[in-house]
Amino acid sequence: MSTQTTENNKRIAKNTIILYARTLFVLAVKLYTSRLILKYLGVTDYGIYNIVASFIAMFTLLNGALTTSIQRFLTYSLGEKNEQKMRNVFSASLTILFFLSLLIVIIAETIGVWYVNCKLNIPMNRLEAANWVYQFSIITFVMEVITVPYNSILTAFENFKAFAYFDILNAILSLLLVISIRFISWDSLIFYGAGLLLIAILIRFLYSFYCHKNYDCSHFKIVRDKSLYKSLFSFSFFSFFGNMGNVIGEGGINIVINLFFGVTLNATRGISTQVSNAVGGFIRSFTTALNPQITKNYAEGNKERYTKLVFYSAKYSFLLLTLFLVPVMVNVHYILNLWLTTVPPFCEIFVQLMLLQSLIHILFNPITTIVNATGNIKQYQIGTFIILISNIFFIYVVYEAGCAAYIGIIVQCIITFIQLLFSMFVMQKVTCINAMSFFRNVVLHVFCIFAICFIFSYGCKYYLMSIDWHPLISILASIIITTTVCFFIGISKNIKEKIITLLLKKIKK
Repeated sequence: MSTQTTENNKRIAKNTIILYARTLFVLAVKLYTSRLILKYLGVTDYGIYNIVASFIAMFTLLNGALTTSIQRFLTYSLGEKNEQKMRNVFSASLTILFFLSLLIVIIAETIGVWYVNCKLNIPMNRLEAANWVYQFSIITFVMEVITVPYNSILTAFENFKAFAYFDILNAILSLLLVISIRFISWDSLIFYGAGLLLIAILIRFLYSFYCHKNYDCSHFKIVRDKSLYKSLFSFSFFSFFGNMGNVIGEGGINIVINLFFGVTLNATRGISTQVSNAVGGFIRSFTTALNPQITKNYAEGNKERYTKLVFYSAKYSFLLLTLFLVPVMVNVHYILNLWLTTVPPFCEIFVQLMLLQSLIHILFNPITTIVNATGNIKQYQIGTFIILISNIFFIYVVYEAGCAAYIGIIVQCIITFIQLLFSMFVMQKVTCINAMSFFRNVVLHVFCIFAICFIFSYGCKYYLMSIDWHPLISILASIIITTTVCFFIGISKNIKEKIITLLLKKIKK
């Protein structure tokens, strides 16, 4: 193994530890924050916030496309060791995002206001509060848009320590905001929306201050390079389809649920989404640390290295997620009742199914990264858009047929697996990474491990229930079973040997 490869591996390990520590802290804070939000806002107001915020999130499809484009071009330029190109990409992207923000504000204040007031199923006595939250959400979104280039610089330079500090600060401020709800006499929903806006403004200026101080390429200048704008727009145009499918798909599902079941089920899906995102975010720390390396190695033409990183990222992120998900899925009833004051209807089955979807989704994160690195994303993004948009149609059909709410989430899981298969096909076409090898050595392997962990953990749970043991024993047993199976069947022999050697050294000390 070369010195450079060894250094890169150490950097990945260091960044992974930093991101894990960050995410573990943020996860704990956000889970507690979610409990308090539901308690202080109530199911109805929380459902209103979820549906209004998800509608604003639909406008992030344009922003998301440019985010992917900016991160790709900055990281690729760093892989080429072209600092001048990085500065041009940053300045051009900031200009584009400024005009994008203006466009989205115009759309949100016209079509968006009409839709919130005339189409959403919101109780009349809470419509004014919903409108206030909607306006706050628009400005919050603009702050997040303008932060994207600074965020992308930190990603390109793999400065994940700064990410950790900013995310921890954001989580703490959000928690303090929710705690303060009980001490104010204003409308709780309006106060919450205004508080989130102030936090977004603060985080935005901290990002820009930090980047200006540490990275020369983050200083804005007017860029007149038409070819650069064309490249950014071309990549963003096709990336737009995938992001549009994801955002409209998620927002559309919330709207369909609202039409058939009202805001109570929106609250249920909101809680389920928070659990899924929180646990998934912990594992995305691993893929986030690997993604810049995948892009840089592709820019350098190191096929063996980036192929290995794609397989490694997919397999081990899935196994790490399994360690968290199996104990949660098996003991979801106890965990939800311990966490929430009031558990919304169907929340248990929603959480289990959305966690299963997260497992499937984590497998094609590195595939998306390597396809984006090639720049040849037209087929991938358009196909992704079609697959994700189909979620709304099929879920509407099953609800119209009178099926239970959770059936829609099952449909979503099936379509996510179809998206995985499509991603593998495109990856082979644009990078020559063998899709069949990926399916056999990664997908089949990890799903067999998950099935073994899940079956044995469920069996253990029911046995412990029959002898009336405390649910915490079931959670502990599930953790032991899952860890043991993943260690002996999931990871490769050389990694097992390294882990054992490291543990022995620690014991001897």
